[in-house]
This record gives sequence, structure tokens and C-alpha cells, in this order.
Amino acid sequence: MKTTICGNYPKIDYRKSRINLRTAINRLEGGRIDQEEYESVLRQTFERTVNDQIQAGLDIVTDGQISWLDLFSPYCDALENVSPGGLRRFFDNNVYFRRPQITGEISRSKAIVAGSPLYSEMKPNKETKAVLCGPVTFALFCDDYHYGDFERLATAVAGVIHEEALTLRKRGVQYLQLDEPGLPAHPENVDLLIKLLPAIFDGIEIHGGVAFYFESLQEIAARLGEFPVDFLALDLVSHPEEMENLPNLNRFDLHAGLVDARNIMLEEADEVLARLAWLEERTGPREIVLTTSCGLEFLPRDYALAKMRHLTKLAAEQQVSTNGK
Repeated sequence: MKTTICGNYPKIDYRKSRINLRTAINRLEGGRIDQEEYESVLRQTFERTVNDQIQAGLDIVTDGQISWLDLFSPYCDALENVSPGGLRRFFDNNVYFRRPQITGEISRSKAIVAGSPLYSEMKPNKETKAVLCGPVTFALFCDDYHYGDFERLATAVAGVIHEEALTLRKRGVQYLQLDEPGLPAHPENVDLLIKLLPAIFDGIEIHGGVAFYFESLQEIAARLGEFPVDFLALDLVSHPEEMENLPNLNRFDLHAGLVDARNIMLEEADEVLARLAWLEERTGPREIVLTTSCGLEFLPRDYALAKMRHLTKLAAEQQVSTNGK
């Protein structure tokens, strides 16, 4: 059983450290350090994030979204006619995002995430996963002053994601996860996402998937088996009772979010193993990858480390349990 985290990772250390990205960002904005000094701290934070995952024993590593301000900021940085707007609360968390403003035709002026050191320079002896906001959630969370049509906007976003996926694959990335936390509350857009996914992934030898977290899956659960992807990443912590509503998933790998990324407590092994066994029997996925319910940035780094080590411990115990049958 492979292990991975859903996406993001704490930007700062739990100990006093000269490598403090938040401090570096504040100093850069205040003119107290230059771009070169900031880039040095950013690079060291990337390296620490990747090393944490490797030392914890994860099989698939991400860059921790270290340079992101929020789920949408990579698009604001890399796309023409997309800029950050006013602050909004990000679901039921005590964090905020800047609502993207669309003022013209969207085009990709540079790599969105493929320029991250993990994908462009570092060569860890691990599989790597890139994460991007999916086209429907992006369209739901922005202010559109140009397209005037939801499908046209989402289709334009899907086009730049396809370009990014091509670059990521050329740089050796094996997985691309599209985060769609906004879709469950807007089930009227399920058909649109199903339509757009082939345009994103077709012709690219990359494991493409969609991630859902925070929101109830009740309104879209019956449609999950229709998504034309290689894997689904599901938050199975926020609404655990909904596991009963999952359809047959034998066309997919299931990235099972059974480790709570918003709670410092470690899950009971017996409970997680029982749920894994139930998922395997009930939904029949091709493979189960054990992961976190969402990104780990909500936790201090020491607890994030503990959660990742717990992931690998649980996966090892599951393997022992399976071999013992």
C-alpha cells in the first residue's frame, strides 16, 4: 500500500529557525530583504518539506505547495489576465484566499507549478505528485469580468491545465491531482467536469486524478464512478458516514483520506485498518493509496510529521494484516 499526503505542508518550523518562509515573505514585502535572500529561504523550505516526506517514508511526494499563498495563487502568478482580488474565507477553516479576477482571455505565460524545484531540479528517489486547482472550483471561486459564461471560463482553465500537465510529464512527474473542493456543493457542474477531464489528461502519460475534501459528497457520490480519471482522492474523515454511499470504484485507484489533516490526534490503527478493509471489499478499487483527508498546512510541522509517520506505520500494519490472511 502506497502513501502520500493530499497536497500542502506547513511553511514554517515548530522550532525557532532561520528558515522561516512567512517571516521572509513579510521582510521581502517590507523591503528588508531582497529577492535573492527570499529565494534562498524558499529553496531551503522546499528541501525541508521534501526531506520530511522522504524521512517519514512516504511513497509519493509533493512540493508541499510551499510557494502558494492559497489554492488559486499559482494561477494568478502564471496566467495572463488573472489577478488576485479581495479576501474570502476558505470553506470552514480559519484561513483566507484572494478571489481571482478574470479581466481577459486566459493564457499561460509561464509554468504554473512545474517550475517548483521538486519538479524542475530535485530528483528524489520517489514518485512525485503535482497538485492544481481544478477548472470547476476555479471558475466557482473567481470573479469573471470577461467570459460571461461559466462553461467557457472553465474550459479555458482546462486548456491551461492541459499545457501544464504536458510540462509536468516532461519533467518526470507521475501524478497530477486536481483539487475540486467546490464541486460537491454545486452538483449541477458534475457533467461539465466529466466533459473537461479528457481534454486535460488525454494523450499524457500521467496518473490524473480528482480530489474532494471538506464538503459532503452526498450530492455527487452516485456520479463518482463516471469520472474519466486514474484516481479519486476522497476526504473520508469530514463526513465518515458517507462511506456507505460510495459506488463501485473498480475503474480507479482510491486515495483514501483516512488520516485527519485538521486534527493533531493520531487515529487508532484498528479503526483505520477496519475501514481500509471495508473500502476494499465494498468499493473494489484497483489499488488503495493511504493519504490525508486534506493538506497538512493546518497543523504545526511537528504534528504534520507525526501524521506522515503514522501514515507509513498504518500502511505497514495493513500489509502485515493482509499477508497474515
